[in-house]
Amino acid sequence: WHRPKWAHQSMSREEYERLPEKVLVRMVKVRVQIPGFRVQEYEVLTTLIDPQEYPKESFGELYFLRWRAEVYLDDIKTTLGMDMLSCKSPEMIARELIVGFLAHNTVRIQMAQAAECLEVPLEQISFSTTVRVLRTYDQCRLDPDSIAVKLATIVHRRVGNRPGRSEPRAVKRKGKTYPSLKTPRRTLANCKT
Repeated sequence: WHRPKWAHQSMSREEYERLPEKVLVRMVKVRVQIPGFRVQEYEVLTTLIDPQEYPKESFGELYFLRWRAEVYLDDIKTTLGMDMLSCKSPEMIARELIVGFLAHNTVRIQMAQAAECLEVPLEQISFSTTVRVLRTYDQCRLDPDSIAVKLATIVHRRVGNRPGRSEPRAVKRKGKTYPSLKTPRRTLANCKT
């Protein structure tokens, strides 16, 4: 790969100058076969050059793992209620996001502990069930029995193996029929009288 000519719209001159003149890349043709769908072929450019260490098949497996990123984002937005941020300033929005990511990681750690202790594949543990269990159980009780019960409850409701699933982009909850309040309530009340 050779560095293309500088296009001022995409990056500053300083960023462009920091790019290397050449990068050695490998092009891998990946075939994705999902039962019931047409076979798709992709050409992937990568800097992982060694075919022994990074075989062609591993790139095909990565294609199926991309769905996890979608599911993780949905967990953060829907299950943790982070689809609408309430802060106004950029600093507070950053804090709100950090707290949301910390909560997500805390839930994921509990899922990993449950999977390891009870020898269950991590992919079969439900994020939303884990959140409900963590909200229900008393976090102050650290005796081994209550921890074991908590982990067993997390693992109890498993998610099925659904490779290559595709979900429609649709809203589950109906929006409110009332218009959103964009002026102070007192001003709006005075206008209606």
